[in-house]
Amino acid sequence: MRQQEAPDDAANPNIAVPPGMGHYCSMLWRGDRWALEWEPSSKSDPCGRLRDQQAEGRVAHAGLYSTHGLNNVVMRCRNGVDYWRGVGAGPLKSAVDEALASQRRGCVFTVAPDALPLFDSPFSASTRIQGHFPGGFDFAQGDVTVDVNGFDQPGLANAHIVESHGIDMSNTVAVNDHDGHDWTVPTGTPVLSVADGVVLLARDRKVPCESPIQKEVYIQHIVGSGEYEERFVTYYAHVDSYSVVAGQRVKKGQVIGLSGETGCAGGPHLHLAVTRLTNTASEYRRAYSIPSTDHPPMTSNIEPYGWEAPRGFDPWGWMNYPSGALSIDLWNPGQAPAR
Repeated sequence: MRQQEAPDDAANPNIAVPPGMGHYCSMLWRGDRWALEWEPSSKSDPCGRLRDQQAEGRVAHAGLYSTHGLNNVVMRCRNGVDYWRGVGAGPLKSAVDEALASQRRGCVFTVAPDALPLFDSPFSASTRIQGHFPGGFDFAQGDVTVDVNGFDQPGLANAHIVESHGIDMSNTVAVNDHDGHDWTVPTGTPVLSVADGVVLLARDRKVPCESPIQKEVYIQHIVGSGEYEERFVTYYAHVDSYSVVAGQRVKKGQVIGLSGETGCAGGPHLHLAVTRLTNTASEYRRAYSIPSTDHPPMTSNIEPYGWEAPRGFDPWGWMNYPSGALSIDLWNPGQAPAR
């Protein structure tokens, strides 16, 4: 099977930007000069405004930020990395002020709203979730270890499994480098697309497990348009069957298959993972291919519940560079499945 590329933009039904979002643009020019502009409207064009000033600049990152809610900002310059968390444009302004005061060069700014309400539950309201495997998404992936005491949590100074509340899961049954969430539901439970999108792939994949065929579905979701799009891919694994094909448009809440325990599964459950394809730790827009015999690397998978620790900053959003991405709470109100 050849690699599957994301469909052309014209084939993707873009999701409307939720209310309360504005656009930001981080640009670079020759000589390590930089700029960060933002405007409190999802119809604005800060990149265009910057181009009017100096045409040779290139977009380093551009996307959405919350005009009145919490935002997370990572500033990566030639001589260091800093991060801020705050309300509205506050952390963006703080980043610019610090870069100017410290005469930073070659700065790229990555911004993510704390919440971007897009997803509904992958299960109907009548579905009884029987359990959730501990841990969920691991914020200490790869060779990076994290000191959870900085999040007001007890535990190791070199934790290698950290969940979304900043809790050290290193000495539990949680899976190291886990990329998503596992909910125990009976085989045959309808699995729903969490948002409007386009199916990248629905396939039977051979795996070296007791159940040698794993059934899985990948769906791409695009929010907004043009240079300010935010792109995500949802991955649904271990399904017993799927009812969609590559290239098919799907609507939020549409049944895409039935849950099961195909492939490398210890029992009937749904594995759901989310990949961020725009404004990752190191890339403006990430190319995404699905290998024929494996799932894509977890380079920019994120936690769809967002970073929820009592204190501290999302470690996966900056520590694992060039891997990593800022996580975002993507659930619509009342739609996040219980953990």
